[in-house]
Amino acid sequence: MRALKKTGAAIALGGMLMTAVHAAALDETSSKLIHMTAQFTEMGLACGETSASDASAGKAKQRQVMQAQGIDAQSYDKAYDAASADFRKKWAALPAEKQKSTCAGMKRKSQESAARLKESAVNLK
Repeated sequence: MRALKKTGAAIALGGMLMTAVHAAALDETSSKLIHMTAQFTEMGLACGETSASDASAGKAKQRQVMQAQGIDAQSYDKAYDAASADFRKKWAALPAEKQKSTCAGMKRKSQESAARLKESAVNLK
């Protein structure tokens, strides 16, 4: 559960640090980052790997970072909410077995990523 949350957060934060935004409007990179983060968060919620409070805190943290980079809150909220709604619509249309296998696959990938990160950290010492 935590591995999926940590992996999603690492991807989102890594992308945010790489994004240089100078205008209030969303550029393509920022828009894609917000979309990806919202979809990872929604998947975590749908799969029971992320709590609503953790999802809300993560969204608020990303929103704050994006605002610090010049993205206005309204543009961020609009993009995030649209991506979340899009995910929920597509998820609801999936058969239950497909949802279950998707959750299992994401959990496995998350655990593998967490193990690689842990191994990398050990190798850096």
